[in-house]
Amino acid sequence: MIAQPLTQLIRIHAANQIAAAEAAVSRDDVKKAENEVALQVHTLYFGILIARLQKQAAEQQSSYAGENLRESEDDVRNGSALRVATIQGRAGLLESQQAVLTADLQLSDLTTELNNALGLPLDTQLELDPAVPSTFDQRPREEYVHTAWSENPEILAAEEAVKKAQAGVTAAKSAYIPDITAYARQSYQDGVPFVVRNFSTFGVNLNWDVFDFGKRRAVVREREAQLAEAEENLSRLKEEVAVGIERSYNKVERTKNLVQVANQVVQLRQESERLAQNQLTQGVTFVSDRRQATADTYKAQADYLQASLGYLLAWAELEQTVGRTPGL
Repeated sequence: MIAQPLTQLIRIHAANQIAAAEAAVSRDDVKKAENEVALQVHTLYFGILIARLQKQAAEQQSSYAGENLRESEDDVRNGSALRVATIQGRAGLLESQQAVLTADLQLSDLTTELNNALGLPLDTQLELDPAVPSTFDQRPREEYVHTAWSENPEILAAEEAVKKAQAGVTAAKSAYIPDITAYARQSYQDGVPFVVRNFSTFGVNLNWDVFDFGKRRAVVREREAQLAEAEENLSRLKEEVAVGIERSYNKVERTKNLVQVANQVVQLRQESERLAQNQLTQGVTFVSDRRQATADTYKAQADYLQASLGYLLAWAELEQTVGRTPGL
């Protein structure tokens, strides 16, 4: 006998849609994980660059504190300063050394975390390129929102969840349809002499539960509730993504302004360092003042780099919110 289900194909089609939606959700989850890892790498990469320059600034501050302590000790011995100046100088030296150690520990932790994120041995020594892009093609907010609704992995997964729930409703409602199967059968018998030994049978088999005490109705209502929940979740995610884009977009604007201000501070500090060097050459200032100017310049450069990398990180967060992989 050969049998071909007919109305059962409705449930089979719905089951195929559910399986396809689950596979699409898995792909969207992978894309979301890739974006999160890319953002984490950006954060650690920029953090290491900032920590390195902060360490250099702290070392320059330590050099200034050491020179200032030496000059204070000379002044105390010459009787032109009180002993409190030496105490203050020593405290400043210890604080600057503490800042160097703190920056060094932070640099070590960030390097270990980056190696772990990249899947490298934790003690791998990385050579990071500080030359990172500083300008981007910024588009209107509305364009980012529409792009996110079509590319964000979480929204795509929620849309697939809606499709899955719709297929579940269809499968639940198909339980009201009788199971109809077409069949063709070839029979052979030799027990009754006056009956043909070989004969064929064609027909349709129908199977349907007349009473199920409300089971089908309860299943349909459950699937409809799941569909409403999936649609509400999709709407909520779209609103959250829109808010996240608004927040990230504003952060990009603010950090861009911070970069401009920090750049002006660097220029002023460099000019101050140049003047301090000229005054030292002319003998109208102390070595400690020159070192202080150098330390201030390094600190301004560290602040500028931190502002620049903060701008890049804000841009990476915006890309991740939209649904694109940062850096690609």
